[in-house]
Amino acid sequence: MKIGEIQMDNKSELNLWDLENQWIYIKVNEGVIRELFSNTIKLFGTQYKLAQFLMKSNGAISRYKQGSFFIPLDIVIKILNYFPEIQKERFKNEINTNLEKIRHGYGSSIAIKIKFPIKLSSQLAKIAGHLAGDGGINIVNRVFYSNKSRTLIELFKKDTEIVFGKTPYNEYDREHGIIVYYPTIIGLILKAFFGEMRNEQKKVPFQILSSDGTYQSFFLRALFDDEGNVSSEKCTVQINMTNKLIIKNMKKMLSNFGIIAGKITTVKRAGNRKDMYLFRISGREHLKLFLEKIGFDHPDKKIKLKKLIESYKYRKNYYGKAWLTKQFIINILKKNEEATKCQIAKELNRNPTALKYHLLKLESDKIISSRKEGLIKVYSLVNNTGVQK
Repeated sequence: MKIGEIQMDNKSELNLWDLENQWIYIKVNEGVIRELFSNTIKLFGTQYKLAQFLMKSNGAISRYKQGSFFIPLDIVIKILNYFPEIQKERFKNEINTNLEKIRHGYGSSIAIKIKFPIKLSSQLAKIAGHLAGDGGINIVNRVFYSNKSRTLIELFKKDTEIVFGKTPYNEYDREHGIIVYYPTIIGLILKAFFGEMRNEQKKVPFQILSSDGTYQSFFLRALFDDEGNVSSEKCTVQINMTNKLIIKNMKKMLSNFGIIAGKITTVKRAGNRKDMYLFRISGREHLKLFLEKIGFDHPDKKIKLKKLIESYKYRKNYYGKAWLTKQFIINILKKNEEATKCQIAKELNRNPTALKYHLLKLESDKIISSRKEGLIKVYSLVNNTGVQK
């Protein structure tokens, strides 16, 4: 079975034995390997018969038995499958416990020490979020992550170390940000766990979709760090991507936290560029919930979101007094000549969405008018008028 064909379904952990592949090699404590091969040779009668069964040379079996060499994982699995179930499970546990290194390929390929099983965790959920965002697993199964924020790069490296242990990586400064690459064996393990994470094959892994809120929260945070933004002008948190399914699943997960996002909008782009899909989170309560339940690690976005929420402070005396709200809007436009909905809301310390009705009513009554600057409406008075109670 090829590693790319492994279907983890909804497993919340990945075992060494899920990685059966002719290009994966392991190095195990010498004593454990000697015992494994000694017991196997007894089952077959001679080392020569074992070599025939494994379709290897007698010399290769001797080298494997020494325990000082990397052994193909599929050879170990083939041997283990020949044992009775109790003995097979004992050796599996011994190998798991005494695994020294694992790598993809032979010769000079990078070998690392990983502790199996690898279980779904908050760090792994964040890694998955970044793979769906500014990172991925490329065609040669190397994990990469790119971002302009040094903070996010360091957090990605820290999360990877927590999940996989100290692992060598390559880091480069490029025009569009910093990029880090990890060895192929890391990519194969993550692909076995989450499936393909490259270009249009990126997705919200099923393990995340079906997990509890903790893992969904960390996944969403990582993806909003990469692809989201905070707009002080529109008073929203927004995310836009070319992958519509990811956007739909993100909106679904946000609802699990009581965060209701706006409708998904399609943005056509010039040339042969793919359409973008986006949604926005607006309103003080939903933005507060986003800050509390999801939040940002990106330092600039974190500060902008807090400032945006602090700019909303309800004044209860406005509620139930529509005429007064309209008069306040008119007064603001008299003073400023022009203003957006968010600018008006900030002066009134109100939720922008709560002003929609009043602005529409004033416009339909021809008291105010609006024009568009890009996607933003700018309001102004039709004439120097007022609203009477």
